[in-house]
Amino acid sequence: MKRHHFPKRADYIQQLENIGFNYWDLPSGPEQLPYWQEGVTYAFSETQIDRIQEATQCLHDMAIEMVSSMVKAGDYPDYFALDEQSKHLIEQSWYRADRSLLGRFDLVYDGHTEIKMLEYNGDTPVSILECSVAQWHYIEQLSRFPESLSEIVPELIFPDQLRIQYNLLDEHLLEYWQQYYKPQTLIHFAASGGFRHEDWGNLIYIMDTASRAGMKVKALQMQEIGWTDTQQFVDLQGSEIKNIFKLYPWEWMREESFGQHVSQARTRWMEPAWKMLLSNKAMLVKLWLMFPHHPYLLAAYSEKDLAHMHDGQWCKKAIHGREGANIHRVLKHEGQIVSDQLAQGSHFVAEYVDWGYVYQAWHDLPVHEGYRPIIGSWVIDDRACGMSIREDKNLVTGNDAYFASHFFVPYALESRYQRLYSDE
Repeated sequence: MKRHHFPKRADYIQQLENIGFNYWDLPSGPEQLPYWQEGVTYAFSETQIDRIQEATQCLHDMAIEMVSSMVKAGDYPDYFALDEQSKHLIEQSWYRADRSLLGRFDLVYDGHTEIKMLEYNGDTPVSILECSVAQWHYIEQLSRFPESLSEIVPELIFPDQLRIQYNLLDEHLLEYWQQYYKPQTLIHFAASGGFRHEDWGNLIYIMDTASRAGMKVKALQMQEIGWTDTQQFVDLQGSEIKNIFKLYPWEWMREESFGQHVSQARTRWMEPAWKMLLSNKAMLVKLWLMFPHHPYLLAAYSEKDLAHMHDGQWCKKAIHGREGANIHRVLKHEGQIVSDQLAQGSHFVAEYVDWGYVYQAWHDLPVHEGYRPIIGSWVIDDRACGMSIREDKNLVTGNDAYFASHFFVPYALESRYQRLYSDE
């Protein structure tokens, strides 16, 4: 795993705009540079990509086992902060076999040591447009290597054998719609009008995959969803909402009057209500209890279990914190918490405090040219199938972290091009 600076396409801004990626230039990082860093590219070996895929699939399977175990036992620990309505919705959707569409793990990996899971974005993951389309277009259109790499690739041409990326998101999304829905099925897609502009970009892309798969699609805002006396959710034209993909968190839905009708309607939601257990950082604690000392997991405890935490550095996380908010760096010494401070790069959101916190063993991110990358490893229809990279100069990867592309060197060329992905 190694960070590079490759050439920029002359028309890259137009290329990004053409795919609906019109938030590419959001001011990001301490220098307030564009969110999309054209040319910043991480190289991997196929062996390393295999490790990421295997770890992601293993973690997802463990997460599903966790949900199954909790639902069957009716065991919802207090640190999940679930009310009775939420538990009912979780069980209803699980026993109804409502399918999950997607999720994204945030992983730490430096190419050498073991992969570690930081968290799972199981309900409203974003950055899928830039992951699925934008970064692939960049690698597909990349024509040459920079002169600084002439010793590795003397011809300076970007070989077709290296034009390869761990990225099957688009294909898996199309397969999902075609496998579980009949042609011309109407599927609604919704987000909040108060959501960020980039969330609508992600929503429209996912809607486009459904359209290309042969579905009828309709976009609307969550605030435009109506409820009828016949116990149906409907859109502004009065059409029943039978299947809907939402970019709107379940913990928000369950607090609104809107949420009280969910269990009564025939509507199937993506993500389903059982994903409340996987969009909650309390899952880190439950996974550690079920799979103690698993190599992909970091030790994690609830606020009531501080006595079990070893001395050292810990990461205190709000269970429903988003975009790097409410992340504290905590030091435990001689059995006592002696330091608890908002970590560099995090920010404070008052509303997240009420949900509660969990503690996860602190794990430093690798540093490449001053940047700390996190791997966003995607799952579509229960299959690990692609990854994105966000990098930040801060200790905590925040909302304004940059997006970087990637490619990998196939097995047959790993020895020849080792210096592309390794300093060894």
